[in-house]
Amino acid sequence: LSPSTQHIDVGPKLSGYFSKPSIAHYLIIAPGKRPLIHHQRQADGTILTRLANGGEVLLEPPGLSLDVDALYG
Repeated sequence: LSPSTQHIDVGPKLSGYFSKPSIAHYLIIAPGKRPLIHHQRQADGTILTRLANGGEVLLEPPGLSLDVDALYG
């Protein structure tokens, strides 16, 4: 995430990605700055947003997990 493009990443780009039915997750990771922001499409089409300061973020599907603490090391 770049400070100069942050407004695009959290606005038009987010909307654009989720306009594609195959996109289930959109993560925003700012280098050295927590939290990780996880947007996830729900079964009813709504988007759930979670802020992760540590622990694991589960990406279902496809069955992956991210260690937030390791990302920010």
